[in-house]
Amino acid sequence: MLKPAPPLPIFPVTSHNSVMSTALVSLRQVSVTMQGFRALDHVDLDLFPGHHMALLGPNGSGKSTLLRVLCGEAWPDQRDGGSVTWFDPRVPDEQGNPRPDTTPLTGRAMCASVSPALQETYMRQGWHVSGEEVVLSGLHDGYMLYGDAAPEDCEAARALARELGAAALLGRDASTLSQGQLRLLLLVRALLRHPVILLLDEAADGLDKEARAAFFRALDSAVAGPSAPTVVFTSHRTGRDGEVPDFCRLIGRMNAGRLVEPCDRDASDCLPPERFDDALSSAPPPLPLSAGKNARGIGFTFSRATVFIERQKVLHDIDWQVEPGQQWLLAGGNGAGKSTLLRTLMGEEPIAAGGSLRRFLVDADGRPCELDLLSDIQRHISLVSDRLQALYSHDDTVFEVALSGLDGSIGIHREFSESEQAEAMRCLRLSGMDGLGERRFRTLSTGQARRVLLARALAGAPALLLLDEPFTGLDATSRRRMMELIALLMHGGVQIILISHRGDDILPGLTHRAVMRDGRIISTEELPRPA
Repeated sequence: MLKPAPPLPIFPVTSHNSVMSTALVSLRQVSVTMQGFRALDHVDLDLFPGHHMALLGPNGSGKSTLLRVLCGEAWPDQRDGGSVTWFDPRVPDEQGNPRPDTTPLTGRAMCASVSPALQETYMRQGWHVSGEEVVLSGLHDGYMLYGDAAPEDCEAARALARELGAAALLGRDASTLSQGQLRLLLLVRALLRHPVILLLDEAADGLDKEARAAFFRALDSAVAGPSAPTVVFTSHRTGRDGEVPDFCRLIGRMNAGRLVEPCDRDASDCLPPERFDDALSSAPPPLPLSAGKNARGIGFTFSRATVFIERQKVLHDIDWQVEPGQQWLLAGGNGAGKSTLLRTLMGEEPIAAGGSLRRFLVDADGRPCELDLLSDIQRHISLVSDRLQALYSHDDTVFEVALSGLDGSIGIHREFSESEQAEAMRCLRLSGMDGLGERRFRTLSTGQARRVLLARALAGAPALLLLDEPFTGLDATSRRRMMELIALLMHGGVQIILISHRGDDILPGLTHRAVMRDGRIISTEELPRPA
């Protein structure tokens, strides 16, 4: 790993003349309000060249908003919102010093980002562009490539993709990529631009072990180069397990929109054990659950099931049988086909000729009932996933999103009874999000939105709950609460299939495990019962 940079004051408040000669960007008393919610609260920050920084904090603490301010995508409040000044070293004044500029376009020119918001844009739009076009579009700070790229740019993109282990993704349609695969391409896209500042918002979250190792190797190489960017890396995890790169020597903590407790990474108390307090609500209560109350479970059988997405074979001859009441962990690395398999089970992806999928519900009296109609499938099976989070683009409140789960819809399309509204609020309370019922869904952090979508799924009282990487984007407290809630649901009789690329996500109550690789199920097993 790299040696740490020489010590400098952490987040110093300097004179304007001093900032002009040293800092890349200076924030003074910056506050940002979004739809009545204070996302940043009087933040001071000077970012110096070569002094890489990690911003740590729980979901909703303001980390992503601060990064958006740094790159000019978000702007301080018009009244008493403070100021942002950039100093681009590539644009010196007559004395050779970086010229101060308060134009957001300067921030856009200096920065490149990898973030859940950027990833959601590609997922939501569904553009049919190649991985190479995604990478090359970053050279001009766009989402798509609108002209022919220079040969040297194409070669540079391919070389960088090889270094990150992403070369095979360049020829793929971006809409067929998994979450982890798309995340790697967005990192290639950001590094190809040779930014002055590289902003990485939870960028390693959701990557499997191999992809994570390649990701951090690429970062080490990038910051060691002759034109190395200054990195700002956000995480809801403390870094004890290697989540934060070693070269990030400055650690800033965020809570409730404030930048607090700056420290040097070498300080003994700078990276304490992973514990963040989540003040949004109390721990989920063990309330009676209505989910699955009219059924004993759902069974299904995949037989030689092959699935194509944009003419790309994603699933290969899947044979998999699940009996009602069984609780499964579906494991495998990025791009293994796990998410596609669950979408196929939901009826969102068709099976090619020669394969089949049979679904059946066992009701409370033990009678099987075939599930053939899409409306029946959606009434009895609920899915929580990154894809749903990206595609839920309605400007609904958190409470309205939970209500939409009663119909399995995107958005609100009817009036709901008092009992239905009470059920939606109860599900929000279970997920720990009842205190944010009036917030707009699109203003939430990634982890907060994931918990709201779980409440939405529970409101529909599903017999089978499909959870696609439910812990991605969650801070320590939220992750623990989510694991406790899922275990509570299984204990209460809700059948669950849980996707994870992490080996430590075997929760109490899971009965079986399947492992996928390259679009195939390579093994299945019954898990040992707890003693």
